[in-house]
Amino acid sequence: MNNLAIAQLKNIPAYIKLSEDEKEQCIEKICSSKLLGTLNSKAAAGLSIQKTLDDILKAETSAANIGSQGDATPYTLVVQKQPSCGIFVDRVSEITKMATHYLKVIAIGNLSSGERNNYAPPILATSQMWGSGKTHLGNNFIRKLKDSATIREAALEKYVDVINGQNPRVNIQKLMSLQTVYIDMRNITINQENGDISAIWMAALCHFLIQTGIPICRKPNPTPCEHTPKGVLNSIAQCFIHIDEIDHIFANNQDRTNSMSIVYYLWTNLFQDLALNGYPVYISGRSSVLLTINQHLFGPRLESPVSSKIFQILLDMFSIEHIKEYVSQRLKITEIPQKLINEIFEVR
Repeated sequence: MNNLAIAQLKNIPAYIKLSEDEKEQCIEKICSSKLLGTLNSKAAAGLSIQKTLDDILKAETSAANIGSQGDATPYTLVVQKQPSCGIFVDRVSEITKMATHYLKVIAIGNLSSGERNNYAPPILATSQMWGSGKTHLGNNFIRKLKDSATIREAALEKYVDVINGQNPRVNIQKLMSLQTVYIDMRNITINQENGDISAIWMAALCHFLIQTGIPICRKPNPTPCEHTPKGVLNSIAQCFIHIDEIDHIFANNQDRTNSMSIVYYLWTNLFQDLALNGYPVYISGRSSVLLTINQHLFGPRLESPVSSKIFQILLDMFSIEHIKEYVSQRLKITEIPQKLINEIFEVR
């Protein structure tokens, strides 16, 4: 059958980016749509149906890629793109500190499950204001560690937690080999106010980790029952996990106390489980949530998670030479007027 609507669909950029299986599923769903006859009539008359097809594609690929059925499910996930590394200067001390802590995570992950319980892996967090470079730090961590032998040597020199005689130099090579799995929490929406909201957030985040980790997946096409911490560990290979915009939980939930409990629940049941299994975890956000956890100020229990240690990464302000380096890379010029650099430095 001459299907003009499908022919136009195949020229839409969002459709072109899909896998072959996703394209096939999308065409099947659109062919069964009540709109198909109307779309073909408009196409035959030379009318544009681009916007209608865009809307259908957005709805159908969201369901195909993420498994969400809209409001009928307790949560909705938005397909995200991995952020680019962009211009990255300085942060040598921060990258070094992260690498030093994550060497311990790698070492603990190399142990048997019984031995791991004797150690508390570090989980790193930043909770500074917007624009401080929290996201950029996570996006560039592995790349910078690979590029700089100086940083690697400094991390090895500072690392003192030798576990079971493991060679830190071997472990830092393993750390460098990890891929980054980035999750922007703003792409998760909880669709209901009743029930166990913490468990729903857990399922949504586990689902997202499995979906985002598909390129490094051990087991393709995980079923919905695997949207648990165990499912994540069984589905994606060891990787560096960056959970960004953690404060979105508060934006999606009006009850601040309940929101704190959700963060605590994710920390004790997911984040530290990942760290215990050798997955370095980095969490960033603009609110004081992470500082609150560290200070033991909220329930459901008064102590911080007992199987992990929380370490804050504080991002220093740029020095004048780093401002000059950034401006030079940004403007793609080598000679920057010193007066301009001085003015930027004074108002930073």
